[in-house]
Amino acid sequence: MPCEKAWEPQGLYRKFSGDISFAEILESNLEDQSDYRFPSIDYVIDDMSEITSLSLDGQDTGEIANINNMFAATKGRFKIVICIQDNPMQTAIAQGFQKQMESTPFECAVFHNLTDARAWAEAP
Repeated sequence: MPCEKAWEPQGLYRKFSGDISFAEILESNLEDQSDYRFPSIDYVIDDMSEITSLSLDGQDTGEIANINNMFAATKGRFKIVICIQDNPMQTAIAQGFQKQMESTPFECAVFHNLTDARAWAEAP
């Protein structure tokens, strides 16, 4: 999976590139949520601004939201930040996921540039 990860003092930055599938995102989420550093971070920034294709639908994003909701029971307050290209397909998928996350304790926001995404993630 084309995903670079950088654990930061307060969060995790993940940069996806190339062709990304639901299975790859799910695998990365489960791997990261089981990492010993995960309980101490406040946010995850998923930078998808350089992906070429995304194989994901509403059912897939719903499954990811459900898994996040299970982690929310033990994690508490947490931010999920999605940085995407400004195109209709990615925007629709990201906004659909954001809507599904409204039923969880996690905050979720979608941005079209990393500067704004990072500022929101790092805000108290």
